[in-house]
Amino acid sequence: MANDLIFLPIQQISAGHWALLLLADPDKNAIMKYLPNSLCFEAIKNNVLAGILVLQPLDENTIEIKNIAVKEQFQGQGIGRLLLKHAESIEKK
Repeated sequence: MANDLIFLPIQQISAGHWALLLLADPDKNAIMKYLPNSLCFEAIKNNVLAGILVLQPLDENTIEIKNIAVKEQFQGQGIGRLLLKHAESIEKK
């Protein structure tokens, strides 16, 4: 499964990204407050947006997970767990 899943930084939030963000946090105003200061990543499986991860650096040693979501059709495949592992790898850089 991991072979067909890639993580990419998000440069521009699309409608597909918004749909995922709102799955995890239905308060669009809250999302808009933390997005500008966050690192955003998308999980792509077989060229399809499968999940999103939003991390906010709090200081040089701490990153907070602000949002994590997986599209319903991809749930139960371990993508959320892999997004969390990706967050851990970012934290160590």
